[in-house]
Amino acid sequence: MGFKVLKSADSTYHPTNQASTPINAGAENSLSMDETLLKKLEEAVLQNLNNEQFSVEDLADHVAMSRSHLHRKLIKLTGQSSTQYIKNIRLDHAYEYLSKNIGTVSEIAFKVGFGSSTYFIKCFSEKYGFSPGEVRKGKIADKPEPTTNSTQEESSKPGPSSIEMLHPAAAESMIQEIFQAMIKHKPSLAKFMMVDEDEGETVDNRLLAYQIFKIFPWPIGIEVRRLFSINLSSGHETRFEQLQRTIKRCLKVLTFILLGELINRIQLLQLKLDANQGKKLADRLQNLNEDNLLQSLETLTQLVAQPSDFFEDDLVQTFDDAFFREVSDWTSLIQNTENLAETCENLEQILTYLLKKSTFLLKYKMVSINSIEVVKPKYKEATFQHSLHILNNVDGEFQIHQEVLEAFADSRAVLLMKSIKNSREYINLSPLIIDTHHVKVDQPNRSIVKDVFLFESFEDQKLSYAGTAVANTVNLSNLENYDALCEEYQETINLLTR
Repeated sequence: MGFKVLKSADSTYHPTNQASTPINAGAENSLSMDETLLKKLEEAVLQNLNNEQFSVEDLADHVAMSRSHLHRKLIKLTGQSSTQYIKNIRLDHAYEYLSKNIGTVSEIAFKVGFGSSTYFIKCFSEKYGFSPGEVRKGKIADKPEPTTNSTQEESSKPGPSSIEMLHPAAAESMIQEIFQAMIKHKPSLAKFMMVDEDEGETVDNRLLAYQIFKIFPWPIGIEVRRLFSINLSSGHETRFEQLQRTIKRCLKVLTFILLGELINRIQLLQLKLDANQGKKLADRLQNLNEDNLLQSLETLTQLVAQPSDFFEDDLVQTFDDAFFREVSDWTSLIQNTENLAETCENLEQILTYLLKKSTFLLKYKMVSINSIEVVKPKYKEATFQHSLHILNNVDGEFQIHQEVLEAFADSRAVLLMKSIKNSREYINLSPLIIDTHHVKVDQPNRSIVKDVFLFESFEDQKLSYAGTAVANTVNLSNLENYDALCEEYQETINLLTR
Protein backbone atom coordinates (compact mmCIF):
# COMPACT_ATOMS: atom_id res chain seq x y z
CA MET A 1 0.00 0.00 0.00
CA GLY A 2 1.19 3.52 -0.76
CA PHE A 3 0.45 5.65 2.27
CA LYS A 4 1.77 9.17 2.72
CA VAL A 5 1.32 11.33 5.80
CA LEU A 6 0.91 14.97 4.86
CA LYS A 7 0.69 18.11 6.97
CA SER A 8 -2.53 20.04 6.51
CA ALA A 9 -3.21 23.74 6.99
CA ASP A 10 -4.50 23.27 10.55
CA SER A 11 -1.11 21.85 11.62
CA THR A 12 -2.52 18.37 12.29
CA TYR A 13 -1.53 15.30 10.36
CA HIS A 14 -3.93 13.33 8.19
CA PRO A 15 -3.07 10.05 6.46
CA THR A 16 -3.82 9.94 2.76
CA ASN A 17 -4.28 6.61 1.02
CA GLN A 18 -2.75 7.32 -2.34
CA ALA A 19 -3.70 3.93 -3.76
CA SER A 20 -7.33 4.09 -2.50
CA THR A 21 -6.90 0.73 -0.84
CA PRO A 22 -9.09 -0.22 2.16
CA ILE A 23 -7.28 0.21 5.44
CA ASN A 24 -7.45 -2.61 7.94
CA ALA A 25 -7.27 -2.25 11.70
CA GLY A 26 -3.58 -3.06 11.82
CA ALA A 27 -2.81 -0.30 9.33
CA GLU A 28 -4.87 2.19 11.34
CA ASN A 29 -2.82 1.41 14.45
CA SER A 30 0.34 1.80 12.40
CA LEU A 31 -0.75 5.16 11.04
CA SER A 32 -1.68 6.33 14.54
CA MET A 33 1.86 5.56 15.66
CA ASP A 34 3.20 7.40 12.63
CA GLU A 35 1.10 10.44 13.42
CA THR A 36 2.37 10.40 17.00
CA LEU A 37 5.95 10.13 15.76
CA LEU A 38 5.55 13.06 13.37
CA LYS A 39 4.00 15.23 16.05
CA LYS A 40 6.91 14.45 18.40
CA LEU A 41 9.38 15.29 15.64
CA GLU A 42 7.66 18.58 14.82
CA GLU A 43 7.50 19.53 18.49
CA ALA A 44 11.22 18.83 18.86
CA VAL A 45 12.07 21.06 15.90
CA LEU A 46 9.79 23.85 17.11
CA GLN A 47 11.32 23.73 20.59
CA ASN A 48 14.70 24.32 18.93
CA LEU A 49 13.53 26.58 16.13
CA ASN A 50 16.05 29.34 16.82
CA ASN A 51 18.88 26.89 17.59
CA GLU A 52 21.00 26.59 14.46
CA GLN A 53 23.02 23.82 16.13
CA PHE A 54 19.97 21.54 16.37
CA SER A 55 20.94 18.66 14.09
CA VAL A 56 19.55 15.49 12.59
CA GLU A 57 21.33 13.56 15.36
CA ASP A 58 19.54 15.65 17.99
CA LEU A 59 16.20 14.99 16.32
CA ALA A 60 16.92 11.25 16.11
CA ASP A 61 17.92 11.16 19.78
CA HIS A 62 14.63 12.84 20.70
CA VAL A 63 12.69 9.82 19.39
CA ALA A 64 15.36 7.19 20.26
CA MET A 65 16.21 6.34 16.65
CA SER A 66 19.42 6.18 14.71
CA ARG A 67 20.01 8.84 12.09
CA SER A 68 19.61 6.35 9.22
CA HIS A 69 16.43 4.84 10.73
CA LEU A 70 14.88 8.28 11.10
CA HIS A 71 15.87 9.13 7.55
CA ARG A 72 14.13 6.03 6.19
CA LYS A 73 11.04 6.70 8.31
CA LEU A 74 10.68 10.29 7.15
CA ILE A 75 11.23 9.35 3.52
CA LYS A 76 8.42 6.82 3.86
CA LEU A 77 6.00 9.13 5.70
CA THR A 78 6.70 12.55 4.20
CA GLY A 79 8.89 12.08 1.14
CA GLN A 80 11.55 14.23 2.81
CA SER A 81 14.96 13.45 4.22
CA SER A 82 15.65 14.33 7.86
CA THR A 83 17.60 17.41 6.82
CA GLN A 84 14.82 18.54 4.50
CA TYR A 85 12.21 17.93 7.18
CA ILE A 86 13.94 20.23 9.69
CA LYS A 87 14.65 22.84 7.02
CA ASN A 88 11.06 22.90 5.74
CA ILE A 89 9.62 23.44 9.23
CA ARG A 90 12.05 26.33 9.70
CA LEU A 91 11.10 27.82 6.32
CA ASP A 92 7.34 27.42 6.92
CA HIS A 93 7.60 29.42 10.15
CA ALA A 94 9.86 31.96 8.46
CA TYR A 95 7.12 32.51 5.89
CA GLU A 96 4.61 33.26 8.65
CA TYR A 97 6.99 35.73 10.33
CA LEU A 98 7.72 37.42 7.01
CA SER A 99 4.06 37.74 6.08
CA LYS A 100 3.43 39.49 9.43
CA ASN A 101 6.51 41.70 8.90
CA ILE A 102 7.78 41.17 12.43
CA GLY A 103 11.44 41.69 11.59
CA THR A 104 14.04 42.08 8.88
CA VAL A 105 14.96 39.16 6.64
CA SER A 106 18.20 38.65 8.59
CA GLU A 107 16.44 38.78 11.96
CA ILE A 108 13.85 36.24 10.85
CA ALA A 109 16.55 33.99 9.38
CA PHE A 110 18.28 33.80 12.76
CA LYS A 111 14.92 33.46 14.53
CA VAL A 112 14.20 30.21 12.66
CA GLY A 113 17.69 28.75 13.07
CA PHE A 114 19.66 29.82 9.99
CA GLY A 115 23.15 31.01 10.83
CA SER A 116 23.50 32.81 7.50
CA SER A 117 20.87 35.05 5.96
CA THR A 118 22.38 34.41 2.53
CA TYR A 119 21.86 30.68 2.90
CA PHE A 120 18.35 31.34 4.27
CA ILE A 121 17.44 33.45 1.21
CA LYS A 122 18.76 30.72 -1.09
CA CYS A 123 16.78 27.95 0.64
CA PHE A 124 13.62 30.08 0.86
CA SER A 125 13.77 31.03 -2.82
CA GLU A 126 14.32 27.41 -3.86
CA LYS A 127 11.34 26.24 -1.79
CA TYR A 128 8.78 28.90 -2.71
CA GLY A 129 10.01 30.32 -6.01
CA PHE A 130 10.39 33.90 -4.78
CA SER A 131 12.53 35.79 -2.28
CA PRO A 132 11.68 36.35 1.40
CA GLY A 133 11.86 40.09 0.75
CA GLU A 134 8.87 39.86 -1.59
CA VAL A 135 6.80 38.19 1.15
CA ARG A 136 7.85 40.78 3.71
CA LYS A 137 6.84 43.63 1.39
CA GLY A 138 3.41 42.07 0.82
CA LYS A 139 3.99 41.32 -2.85
CA ILE A 140 2.84 37.70 -2.47
CA ALA A 141 -0.90 37.38 -1.88
CA ASP A 142 -1.23 33.70 -0.96
CA LYS A 143 1.23 31.24 0.45
CA PRO A 144 1.96 28.49 -2.09
CA GLU A 145 1.80 24.81 -1.22
CA PRO A 146 5.13 23.79 0.33
CA THR A 147 7.15 21.39 -1.74
CA THR A 148 7.57 17.82 -0.42
CA ASN A 149 9.79 16.36 -3.11
CA SER A 150 11.71 13.26 -2.20
CA THR A 151 15.46 13.32 -1.98
CA GLN A 152 15.59 11.23 -5.14
CA GLU A 153 13.67 13.86 -7.06
CA GLU A 154 15.79 16.69 -5.72
CA SER A 155 19.02 14.94 -6.54
CA SER A 156 18.00 14.45 -10.16
CA LYS A 157 17.27 18.10 -10.96
CA PRO A 158 20.01 20.66 -11.58
CA GLY A 159 20.46 23.13 -8.74
CA PRO A 160 21.92 26.58 -8.57
CA SER A 161 25.01 25.52 -6.69
CA SER A 162 27.98 24.17 -8.60
CA ILE A 163 28.75 21.84 -5.70
CA GLU A 164 25.97 19.57 -7.00
CA MET A 165 28.26 18.76 -9.90
CA LEU A 166 30.63 17.20 -7.38
CA HIS A 167 28.13 14.97 -5.62
CA PRO A 168 24.59 14.26 -6.83
CA ALA A 169 22.95 13.34 -3.51
CA ALA A 170 22.52 16.56 -1.56
CA ALA A 171 26.27 17.11 -1.23
CA GLU A 172 25.70 20.69 -0.19
CA SER A 173 23.86 19.67 2.98
CA MET A 174 26.40 16.94 3.75
CA ILE A 175 29.33 19.32 3.31
CA GLN A 176 27.72 22.00 5.47
CA GLU A 177 27.04 19.51 8.29
CA ILE A 178 30.57 18.12 8.29
CA PHE A 179 32.18 21.54 8.04
CA GLN A 180 30.17 22.91 10.98
CA ALA A 181 31.38 19.94 13.05
CA MET A 182 34.97 20.68 11.98
CA ILE A 183 34.72 24.27 13.20
CA LYS A 184 34.05 23.05 16.74
CA HIS A 185 37.50 21.43 16.81
CA LYS A 186 39.28 24.04 14.68
CA PRO A 187 37.56 27.43 15.11
CA SER A 188 39.89 29.11 12.59
CA LEU A 189 37.97 27.31 9.82
CA ALA A 190 35.02 29.64 10.46
CA LYS A 191 36.72 32.16 8.17
CA PHE A 192 35.59 30.09 5.18
CA MET A 193 31.97 30.69 6.20
CA MET A 194 32.39 34.48 6.37
CA VAL A 195 30.83 36.36 3.48
CA ASP A 196 29.70 39.92 2.84
CA GLU A 197 25.98 39.40 2.49
CA ASP A 198 25.41 43.05 1.58
CA GLU A 199 27.58 42.44 -1.48
CA GLY A 200 25.61 39.34 -2.39
CA GLU A 201 28.45 36.96 -1.53
CA THR A 202 27.62 33.34 -0.73
CA VAL A 203 29.55 30.53 0.89
CA ASP A 204 31.54 28.57 -1.70
CA ASN A 205 30.74 24.94 -0.93
CA ARG A 206 33.52 23.77 -3.21
CA LEU A 207 35.97 25.54 -0.92
CA LEU A 208 34.41 23.88 2.14
CA ALA A 209 34.64 20.48 0.43
CA TYR A 210 38.30 21.15 -0.37
CA GLN A 211 39.03 21.92 3.28
CA ILE A 212 37.26 18.74 4.41
CA PHE A 213 39.29 16.32 2.35
CA LYS A 214 42.46 18.37 2.75
CA ILE A 215 42.48 18.37 6.55
CA PHE A 216 41.30 14.83 7.24
CA PRO A 217 44.10 12.21 7.40
CA TRP A 218 44.99 11.05 3.92
CA PRO A 219 43.37 7.56 4.03
CA ILE A 220 40.02 9.22 4.82
CA GLY A 221 40.48 12.48 2.95
CA ILE A 222 41.27 10.90 -0.40
CA GLU A 223 38.10 8.78 -0.28
CA VAL A 224 35.96 11.80 0.65
CA ARG A 225 37.54 13.67 -2.23
CA ARG A 226 36.55 10.90 -4.64
CA LEU A 227 33.04 10.85 -3.24
CA PHE A 228 32.58 14.60 -3.72
CA SER A 229 33.93 14.27 -7.26
CA ILE A 230 31.26 11.85 -8.46
CA ASN A 231 29.12 13.64 -11.03
CA LEU A 232 25.45 13.29 -11.90
CA SER A 233 26.05 10.97 -14.85
CA SER A 234 28.06 8.39 -12.93
CA GLY A 235 25.03 6.40 -11.75
CA HIS A 236 24.13 4.85 -8.43
CA GLU A 237 26.60 1.96 -8.82
CA THR A 238 29.61 4.30 -8.71
CA ARG A 239 28.20 6.22 -5.79
CA PHE A 240 27.35 3.02 -3.90
CA GLU A 241 30.89 1.65 -4.30
CA GLN A 242 32.50 4.89 -3.14
CA LEU A 243 30.16 5.35 -0.17
CA GLN A 244 30.83 1.89 1.22
CA ARG A 245 34.56 2.25 0.54
CA THR A 246 34.69 5.60 2.37
CA ILE A 247 32.76 4.26 5.36
CA LYS A 248 35.02 1.23 5.64
CA ARG A 249 38.18 3.33 5.35
CA CYS A 250 36.99 5.69 8.05
CA LEU A 251 36.07 2.84 10.41
CA LYS A 252 39.45 1.21 9.77
CA VAL A 253 41.40 4.33 10.62
CA LEU A 254 39.41 4.73 13.83
CA THR A 255 40.00 1.06 14.69
CA PHE A 256 43.74 1.32 14.15
CA ILE A 257 43.94 4.49 16.26
CA LEU A 258 42.10 2.83 19.14
CA LEU A 259 44.29 -0.27 18.83
CA GLY A 260 47.39 1.92 18.95
CA GLU A 261 46.06 3.60 22.10
CA LEU A 262 45.34 0.18 23.64
CA ILE A 263 48.89 -1.02 22.93
CA ASN A 264 50.26 2.12 24.56
CA ARG A 265 48.22 1.44 27.68
CA ILE A 266 49.32 -2.19 27.78
CA GLN A 267 52.99 -1.23 27.47
CA LEU A 268 53.10 1.97 29.52
CA LEU A 269 50.32 1.48 32.05
CA GLN A 270 50.57 -2.30 32.38
CA LEU A 271 46.93 -2.71 31.38
CA LYS A 272 45.83 -6.35 31.58
CA LEU A 273 43.19 -7.69 29.19
CA ASP A 274 40.76 -10.45 29.95
CA ALA A 275 42.28 -13.52 28.25
CA ASN A 276 39.12 -14.40 26.34
CA GLN A 277 38.52 -10.82 25.25
CA GLY A 278 42.10 -10.43 24.06
CA LYS A 279 41.95 -13.70 22.11
CA LYS A 280 38.71 -12.75 20.36
CA LEU A 281 40.09 -9.36 19.43
CA ALA A 282 43.29 -10.88 18.07
CA ASP A 283 41.32 -13.41 16.00
CA ARG A 284 39.12 -10.71 14.47
CA LEU A 285 42.16 -8.64 13.56
CA GLN A 286 43.46 -11.51 11.43
CA ASN A 287 40.93 -10.60 8.74
CA LEU A 288 39.19 -7.24 8.89
CA ASN A 289 36.06 -7.95 6.89
CA GLU A 290 33.01 -5.78 7.59
CA ASP A 291 31.70 -7.80 10.56
CA ASN A 292 35.11 -8.26 12.18
CA LEU A 293 35.86 -4.56 11.70
CA LEU A 294 32.75 -3.39 13.55
CA GLN A 295 33.14 -5.96 16.32
CA SER A 296 36.82 -5.05 16.77
CA LEU A 297 36.01 -1.35 16.95
CA GLU A 298 33.27 -1.97 19.50
CA THR A 299 35.59 -4.07 21.69
CA LEU A 300 38.34 -1.46 21.48
CA THR A 301 35.88 1.26 22.40
CA GLN A 302 34.96 -0.61 25.56
CA LEU A 303 38.64 -0.92 26.45
CA VAL A 304 39.99 2.56 25.76
CA ALA A 305 37.11 5.05 25.40
CA GLN A 306 37.97 6.81 28.63
CA PRO A 307 39.81 10.09 29.23
CA SER A 308 43.55 9.78 28.65
CA ASP A 309 46.64 11.98 28.66
CA PHE A 310 46.93 11.84 24.87
CA PHE A 311 43.30 12.07 23.72
CA GLU A 312 41.90 13.77 26.83
CA ASP A 313 38.12 13.25 26.44
CA ASP A 314 38.00 13.02 22.62
CA LEU A 315 37.39 9.26 22.61
CA VAL A 316 34.66 9.54 25.22
CA GLN A 317 32.81 12.17 23.20
CA THR A 318 33.27 10.34 19.90
CA PHE A 319 32.37 6.79 20.89
CA ASP A 320 29.28 7.53 22.93
CA ASP A 321 26.17 5.37 23.31
CA ALA A 322 24.78 6.54 19.97
CA PHE A 323 27.85 5.72 17.88
CA PHE A 324 27.27 2.04 17.20
CA ARG A 325 23.54 2.51 16.99
CA GLU A 326 24.18 4.89 14.10
CA VAL A 327 26.76 2.85 12.19
CA SER A 328 25.53 -0.70 12.87
CA ASP A 329 23.24 -0.71 9.80
CA TRP A 330 26.21 -0.36 7.49
CA THR A 331 26.95 -4.08 7.06
CA SER A 332 23.34 -4.95 6.25
CA LEU A 333 22.81 -1.97 3.96
CA ILE A 334 25.68 -2.87 1.65
CA GLN A 335 23.94 -6.21 1.01
CA ASN A 336 20.88 -4.40 -0.34
CA THR A 337 21.64 -3.78 -3.98
CA GLU A 338 18.08 -4.06 -5.31
CA ASN A 339 17.29 -0.39 -4.72
CA LEU A 340 20.67 1.33 -5.01
CA ALA A 341 19.21 4.85 -4.88
CA GLU A 342 17.64 4.21 -1.49
CA THR A 343 20.67 2.29 -0.22
CA CYS A 344 22.97 5.14 -1.24
CA GLU A 345 20.90 7.67 0.63
CA ASN A 346 20.95 5.53 3.77
CA LEU A 347 24.71 5.00 3.46
CA GLU A 348 25.17 8.74 3.06
CA GLN A 349 23.35 9.32 6.34
CA ILE A 350 25.74 6.92 8.08
CA LEU A 351 28.79 8.47 6.43
CA THR A 352 27.73 12.01 7.33
CA TYR A 353 27.36 10.97 10.96
CA LEU A 354 30.66 9.07 10.90
CA LEU A 355 32.64 11.94 9.41
CA LYS A 356 31.12 14.42 11.86
CA LYS A 357 32.16 12.13 14.72
CA SER A 358 35.65 11.75 13.22
CA THR A 359 36.32 15.48 13.07
CA PHE A 360 38.22 15.20 16.36
CA LEU A 361 41.08 13.92 14.19
CA LEU A 362 41.63 17.50 13.00
CA LYS A 363 43.36 18.14 16.32
CA TYR A 364 46.06 15.59 15.49
CA LYS A 365 48.56 15.00 12.70
CA MET A 366 49.04 11.71 10.89
CA VAL A 367 52.75 11.71 10.16
CA SER A 368 55.12 9.36 8.39
CA ILE A 369 58.60 9.31 9.96
CA ASN A 370 61.02 8.30 7.24
CA SER A 371 64.32 8.56 9.10
CA ILE A 372 65.92 10.09 12.18
CA GLU A 373 69.48 11.43 12.32
CA VAL A 374 71.37 12.15 15.53
CA VAL A 375 72.85 15.66 15.65
CA LYS A 376 75.52 16.04 18.39
CA PRO A 377 77.58 19.24 18.25
CA LYS A 378 80.53 19.62 20.56
CA TYR A 379 79.56 21.02 24.00
CA LYS A 380 75.84 20.62 23.30
CA GLU A 381 73.20 18.06 23.99
CA ALA A 382 72.25 15.70 21.18
CA THR A 383 69.20 16.49 19.11
CA PHE A 384 67.37 14.40 16.56
CA GLN A 385 66.58 15.49 13.03
CA HIS A 386 63.34 13.84 11.90
CA SER A 387 62.67 13.47 8.20
CA LEU A 388 58.87 13.33 7.97
CA HIS A 389 55.80 14.26 5.99
CA ILE A 390 52.23 14.93 7.07
CA LEU A 391 49.71 12.55 5.56
CA ASN A 392 46.94 14.99 4.79
CA ASN A 393 48.12 16.75 1.66
CA VAL A 394 45.26 17.18 -0.77
CA ASP A 395 47.10 15.97 -3.85
CA GLY A 396 49.23 13.26 -2.30
CA GLU A 397 52.55 14.90 -3.19
CA PHE A 398 53.75 14.72 0.38
CA GLN A 399 56.45 17.26 1.09
CA ILE A 400 59.36 16.28 3.32
CA HIS A 401 59.78 18.29 6.52
CA GLN A 402 62.93 18.38 8.58
CA GLU A 403 62.26 18.81 12.28
CA VAL A 404 65.09 18.94 14.84
CA LEU A 405 63.67 17.76 18.16
CA GLU A 406 65.04 17.07 21.63
CA ALA A 407 63.69 13.50 21.73
CA PHE A 408 63.30 10.89 19.04
CA ALA A 409 60.06 9.25 17.96
CA ASP A 410 59.65 5.83 16.35
CA SER A 411 61.16 5.83 12.88
CA ARG A 412 59.98 4.22 9.66
CA ALA A 413 56.48 4.37 11.04
CA VAL A 414 53.17 6.19 10.65
CA LEU A 415 52.33 8.09 13.84
CA LEU A 416 49.38 10.07 15.11
CA MET A 417 50.88 13.13 16.80
CA LYS A 418 49.48 16.10 18.66
CA SER A 419 52.18 18.25 17.10
CA ILE A 420 55.15 17.59 14.86
CA LYS A 421 57.12 19.73 17.33
CA ASN A 422 56.55 17.22 20.13
CA SER A 423 58.12 13.82 19.49
CA ARG A 424 57.30 12.47 22.96
CA GLU A 425 53.53 12.11 22.48
CA TYR A 426 52.23 9.91 19.70
CA ILE A 427 50.32 6.77 18.77
CA ASN A 428 52.26 4.38 16.54
CA LEU A 429 49.93 3.08 13.81
CA SER A 430 52.44 0.73 12.17
CA PRO A 431 52.19 -1.91 10.85
CA LEU A 432 48.44 -1.29 10.40
CA ILE A 433 49.01 1.87 8.37
CA ILE A 434 52.18 2.11 6.33
CA ASP A 435 53.60 4.66 3.92
CA THR A 436 55.72 3.45 1.00
CA HIS A 437 56.66 6.80 -0.54
CA HIS A 438 60.24 6.56 0.69
CA VAL A 439 60.61 2.83 1.36
CA LYS A 440 63.05 0.80 -0.72
CA VAL A 441 62.43 -2.65 -2.20
CA ASP A 442 64.67 -5.59 -1.44
CA GLN A 443 65.19 -6.47 -5.10
CA PRO A 444 66.52 -3.84 -7.54
CA ASN A 445 64.45 -5.15 -10.47
CA ARG A 446 61.15 -4.85 -8.61
CA SER A 447 59.13 -1.74 -7.80
CA ILE A 448 56.42 -0.83 -5.32
CA VAL A 449 53.48 1.51 -5.61
CA LYS A 450 54.09 4.73 -3.71
CA ASP A 451 51.03 4.93 -1.52
CA VAL A 452 49.56 4.87 1.97
CA PHE A 453 48.34 1.35 2.76
CA LEU A 454 45.86 0.06 5.32
CA PHE A 455 46.08 -3.43 6.80
CA GLU A 456 43.58 -5.97 5.43
CA SER A 457 44.54 -9.41 6.71
CA PHE A 458 47.26 -11.70 8.01
CA GLU A 459 46.98 -15.15 6.46
CA ASP A 460 49.59 -17.85 5.86
CA GLN A 461 52.11 -15.68 7.71
CA LYS A 462 51.69 -12.91 5.12
CA LEU A 463 50.46 -9.37 5.54
CA SER A 464 48.01 -8.00 2.98
CA TYR A 465 47.19 -4.33 2.49
CA ALA A 466 44.81 -2.11 0.53
CA GLY A 467 46.15 1.19 -0.75
CA THR A 468 44.49 4.46 -1.64
CA ALA A 469 45.77 4.34 -5.23
CA VAL A 470 45.44 0.57 -5.67
CA ALA A 471 41.96 -0.93 -5.86
CA ASN A 472 42.85 -4.52 -4.97
CA THR A 473 44.49 -6.01 -1.90
CA VAL A 474 48.24 -6.24 -2.43
CA ASN A 475 51.17 -8.19 -1.05
CA LEU A 476 54.06 -5.94 -0.04
CA SER A 477 56.56 -8.69 0.69
CA ASN A 478 59.18 -7.07 -1.53
CA LEU A 479 59.55 -4.13 0.83
CA GLU A 480 62.96 -4.08 2.49
CA ASN A 481 61.30 -3.69 5.91
CA TYR A 482 58.61 -6.31 5.29
CA ASP A 483 60.03 -8.76 7.85
CA ALA A 484 60.06 -5.97 10.45
CA LEU A 485 56.40 -5.24 9.68
CA CYS A 486 55.53 -8.91 10.22
CA GLU A 487 57.37 -8.90 13.53
CA GLU A 488 55.53 -5.77 14.62
CA TYR A 489 52.19 -7.36 13.77
CA GLN A 490 53.02 -10.56 15.66
CA GLU A 491 54.15 -8.56 18.68
CA THR A 492 50.87 -6.61 18.60
CA ILE A 493 48.92 -9.87 18.65
CA ASN A 494 51.14 -11.21 21.46
CA LEU A 495 50.45 -8.14 23.60
CA LEU A 496 46.71 -8.69 23.18
CA THR A 497 46.83 -12.36 24.14
CA ARG A 498 49.57 -12.62 26.77
